[in-house]
Amino acid sequence: MTDSKTTSPRREDGRTWIRVFHLLPWVAALVFYFTAGGYLSLGTTVLISILLVISLDLALGYAGIITLGQAAYYGFGAYTAALFSIHVYNDPLTGLVVATCLSALFGFLTGILIMHTRGQTFLMLTLAISTLLAEFANRATALTGGDDGLDVPMGKVHGKVC
Repeated sequence: MTDSKTTSPRREDGRTWIRVFHLLPWVAALVFYFTAGGYLSLGTTVLISILLVISLDLALGYAGIITLGQAAYYGFGAYTAALFSIHVYNDPLTGLVVATCLSALFGFLTGILIMHTRGQTFLMLTLAISTLLAEFANRATALTGGDDGLDVPMGKVHGKVC
């Protein structure tokens, strides 16, 4: 006799692990990319916002981690991709891979500092890391452009500027 938990992709409450609406943002992104025309910049901004909300949902909803610092990793990845595009290579997909890897490394290093804490201490440490990173980005004008931001050359994906 087999255990139903090992053969079925269902949770105890009856919901399946994979549902169609989990794939919906990615399908919408692909459809929008090939049909958007002049609205590609708007679609990119919407998808970036969706990724930020998904990160909050993963941290709070699935992992149960009450944090104020997920935006720090979002910003770190954005600056990494932008600086990579300016100084190394302006392909957006390569920048995405580099930003993901360096953000994961940054998360690992900061996680070493804060993962042994719980409750309000954890909350305040995540807020402190986020604030320190934001202040560094504002003060390092030669690197990040400070309050004015960066002028990033946009690369092409399948012949379209992102």
